Amino acid sequence: IIGDDIEPEISYESDDHLGDDRAVACIGAVEKYGKPLVVLDFGTATTVDAVSGDGIYLGGSILAGLRIATDALFRQAAMLPRIELINPPTVLGQNTVSQIQAGSVAGYIGAMEYLIRRTKEEMNCGDNIRVIATGGLARLVADNTDMIDIVDGQLILDGLRIIYEKYKAGN
Repeated sequence: IIGDDIEPEISYESDDHLGDDRAVACIGAVEKYGKPLVVLDFGTATTVDAVSGDGIYLGGSILAGLRIATDALFRQAAMLPRIELINPPTVLGQNTVSQIQAGSVAGYIGAMEYLIRRTKEEMNCGDNIRVIATGGLARLVADNTDMIDIVDGQLILDGLRIIYEKYKAGN
């Protein structure tokens, strides 16, 4: 179990603990795709993590996942319906559902593009930074932007396997 007997080893210049899931994703991405890189995980929360060319975790950001955000809108606004998460063909929706999709889905994709762009700028690693995405909504976002290089639905499992193999080799 990660965190109990096994600590994922990633250099991190902070006294705070990096979440095990994020460390596992970064380790898996570095081993599979090299560095520097940005790792996006589209789960309940969406996380953005940056790893330098030296393999040092530089930091990241966390925002509410797209499902959480749209569910909150549905629960808190009495007249708004729950929607299917698709990117509409236009942001000028002609009905409530298409307008919520435009604001929620297209707006979320725009927010991710902004975070990716700013993350890359702040990394100061040049233009060779790869962006790797995983998680349930990774394909939805990646299919609607050119800023994500690879979608890897196995990233966390591969990261766990990589950590396990290194742990077993060391014991």
